[in-house]
Amino acid sequence: MTTKNYEYFSYEVDGLIIESKHPDKLYWPEAGVTKKDLMDYYNKIGDYMMPFLKERPLTLHFFPYGIHKFSFYKRDYDIKAPEEFIKTYLYEEATQDKVMRVPVVKNKAGLVYLASRGCLEIHAWGSTYPDFELPDLAIFDLDIGGHVPFEKVIETANILKQELDRRNIKAFPKTSGGTGMHVYIPLKKIYTFDQVREWTLEVALFLSEKYPNLITTNKQQRKTHSGDKVVLDYLQNAITRNTAAPYTPRANPEAKVSTPLQWEEIERGNFTPSDFTIKTIPERLKNIGNPFEYLFKNPQVLN
Repeated sequence: MTTKNYEYFSYEVDGLIIESKHPDKLYWPEAGVTKKDLMDYYNKIGDYMMPFLKERPLTLHFFPYGIHKFSFYKRDYDIKAPEEFIKTYLYEEATQDKVMRVPVVKNKAGLVYLASRGCLEIHAWGSTYPDFELPDLAIFDLDIGGHVPFEKVIETANILKQELDRRNIKAFPKTSGGTGMHVYIPLKKIYTFDQVREWTLEVALFLSEKYPNLITTNKQQRKTHSGDKVVLDYLQNAITRNTAAPYTPRANPEAKVSTPLQWEEIERGNFTPSDFTIKTIPERLKNIGNPFEYLFKNPQVLN
């Protein structure tokens, strides 16, 4: 009889203990990032991330053997988890006549716990408990194909900001952790997802008509990753649709992170998504603070 020799370890976060094994398991082989590294990352940056995640349903992307192997999503959370880390709420999904148990992370220790279980990506809804039907964010997803230079995304983000400034709307940008960017607008909970989606579509169509050689929309282009333009994707504004959460790592070889930005950085334009990784974000936060610190301080109306 053969016995597997697991290397068990205990990890403490704010007085809570996470039991795990294989701390040296490589989640990102090319970047040399291990399970323990990811747990350390969330322990360092979790306080910056948790205000965004408070009472917000998530879709969790697990890669138990690293980014190049089998993975699975969990949006209906049937995994038994310690109640001090993860809680769930019931949501009845009308389109599928199904009741889901949606997961919510309770605290920083919950982030570290998920990392210990192979959750590499955290994607978040645009609404929070108990107001699932009322978004607190309008979201623009600036999307490109692999052959489109990132400089076009930066140019589009600056154009979008100018239009939002004209409407007296404050927005908060971040990298997607891939090749694109997201722009968040904090909202008063007075709109439906349909209303927010129609508004973001109206803005996207207006800009695509004004800058036809640079910007297009999902409505004009069937495939979001085709062509040589930046797609202003408005379809993220739907209940149960989710977007990479601020500061979540992404499952790409560089271990890039979806990173909140200052508009001044976008105006300067001298960066790429590869500048923001699990290894660089903790020091960045020490140096410049959290650009999303005031994201939910002044919810707005759309105009």
